Amino acid sequence: MNKMNIIQDHKEDYRKRTGFFKKEETRALRDKPYPLSPEDVKKLCDVILKTPKLYKLSDPLNSQLRVRDSALIAMFWMFLKRRVEILGVKMNDISFSEGRLSVAFYVQKKSKRFKVCAKCNKKSSLDSEFCKYCAIPLDDSTIKTFKPSSPVKVIKRKLITNLFVPYITMWYKIRASLGKEGYLFPPLRVLKDEKIYHFDTNAKMSGINLYKIFQRIHPALNAHLFRYAGTKWLLKVTKGDIRTVQRAGDWASPAPIENYAKSLGLTREDEVFEKI
Repeated sequence: MNKMNIIQDHKEDYRKRTGFFKKEETRALRDKPYPLSPEDVKKLCDVILKTPKLYKLSDPLNSQLRVRDSALIAMFWMFLKRRVEILGVKMNDISFSEGRLSVAFYVQKKSKRFKVCAKCNKKSSLDSEFCKYCAIPLDDSTIKTFKPSSPVKVIKRKLITNLFVPYITMWYKIRASLGKEGYLFPPLRVLKDEKIYHFDTNAKMSGINLYKIFQRIHPALNAHLFRYAGTKWLLKVTKGDIRTVQRAGDWASPAPIENYAKSLGLTREDEVFEKI
């Protein structure tokens, strides 16, 4: 087996293991109406900071990694962002001013697939058998993938008094001591021959690295959990205000949020939906 096949097999195994509903521990959380609360997440961050044996490394690296992990969780919970958006934050994307934490995220919308009519060149849904504009038959050969435009920059702000901002502040100070350029959450590298560890500040942390961090903390954790649980919690706090939740997480469509709301016992007939 050549090197490329080994890498592909490893990535495939990673995808199988990291699906949000794959692991029993994660499914157990999913089945709860509200998988996590702010108190749960804060307790998790505090436990990480107070567990010196989380990493078998000496200080200061041991302490730095635990501060980083708590900051990662705080970022995921506060901003309801996807993995690629959190890991893509750079040092110059984050600032503290006027009693607020400001973070610039670059939101990349997902690619979409449509059936495209050869006659009128207009799009139809994948389940369409005929073009809705000119009635031309559509088969699978008419399917085209449309990639999104450049990522959209969105700036999110939180008050310094927010429960989770201190975790990010602690890591930001450590990260700034390593240099003010590069990524906020860089991967940890090691020179095997010399066993010297260092943060590769100009490299973006991979999804596999992030998964290993979460699994070291608890087997139920993954990158999607905090977006999923945080969205459900925000639905509870806003009493089903789907528009507010959609803006908070920069969801392209309200449909997933509506599904979450229905799973919580909210329906279109409920009073909370009348204002939308």
